[in-house]
Amino acid sequence: MSSSTPQSRVSIDERLRTEPTVWLSSTRPDGRPHVVPVWFNWDGSVFDLFSKPHAQKVRNLREHPDVMLAVGKPDHEWDVELVEGTATVLDAPTSDVVAPTMFEKYAALMARAALDRDTFVSTYSQPVRIRPTRFLGYGGRGWTDPSLTPDGDDDVSGHLMLPAPLTDAQRTLIDEIRHVAERVRGTPPELLALSD
Repeated sequence: MSSSTPQSRVSIDERLRTEPTVWLSSTRPDGRPHVVPVWFNWDGSVFDLFSKPHAQKVRNLREHPDVMLAVGKPDHEWDVELVEGTATVLDAPTSDVVAPTMFEKYAALMARAALDRDTFVSTYSQPVRIRPTRFLGYGGRGWTDPSLTPDGDDDVSGHLMLPAPLTDAQRTLIDEIRHVAERVRGTPPELLALSD
């Protein structure tokens, strides 16, 4: 997303429903990292994605279900959402799991790829469900609110310094991250700044 003012930032929930790609980071059985872009469906509480049954990511998730997702574009605003979660390789086939919203979301891309619904369901027959455990907003070089850093101090080196006090738009963003995380987990979320 590219915009010139924080007020035009898309809400996290809307972004998760409309972004075409999420980057899935998993761990191979031998411990090496693995990152791939995938199509996904967000229903407000879980991510569903669909894979070829013998893909590396499926083998990874069977062995190590902890994942991290990245959504967005690190353009001049570094407007990226990071989500930690736990993946489950589902026993049900894609045809039983896939929501109609998935096909609505990807209609144009599927048409461009000459991929119809039946071909998608039979090719990407292994559904994976990811339950978020923590949302970590990443705004460029990070957060400035010391209460959001892992150790509660004001060491935000390597992180974006927003003017203090926070603007209404910045506070709204932080509140939106908390709201989505609370809705998913049912408890106040743990928000952390990430080290580069």
